[in-house]
Amino acid sequence: RACNGSRATADTAEITYEALRGEQLDAADKEAVAGLLRQLGVADSDADVAAWAAAAAVVPAAAAVAPCAAAAAVVYAARCQGRVVGVAAVALSRCLTGVRAHVEDVVVDAGFRGRGVGEGLVRRLLAAASARGAAYVDLTSRPTREAANRLYLKMGFVLRETNCYRYTLP
Repeated sequence: RACNGSRATADTAEITYEALRGEQLDAADKEAVAGLLRQLGVADSDADVAAWAAAAAVVPAAAAVAPCAAAAAVVYAARCQGRVVGVAAVALSRCLTGVRAHVEDVVVDAGFRGRGVGEGLVRRLLAAASARGAAYVDLTSRPTREAANRLYLKMGFVLRETNCYRYTLP
């Protein structure tokens, strides 16, 4: 079964999932991740991809997040016959109120969407956050990502009424 992203092969090909570190990405993986991040609209350059790969640090499954720890990310990749077809990360940090977890950068190649790959990635992130002591997991998603938003609601995420602010550092 080929994993070229066509509907026929995407429907029948086996998807595997793995936790990974940025330094584990070979040239083909980096190219695939770059394409996925561009589909998500968060990467415009090779430098953006390099920054994403450098931030992909995995905390061992049995390890809790240390007190006052800097944020760590658990990153999963979905592969079809070795080719990266989806990535997702959960950022973890310890605050005064406990371990915080926030899902980031969930993206599945357009040829593999609607086949459970995104859900498989997010379920692994939820398990990773739980194993590290998080009581809940937050995520944000642009309203224009309608399929993704439907998936999150189907999975049990609840839309919160909150103000979300961003300060851009000089």
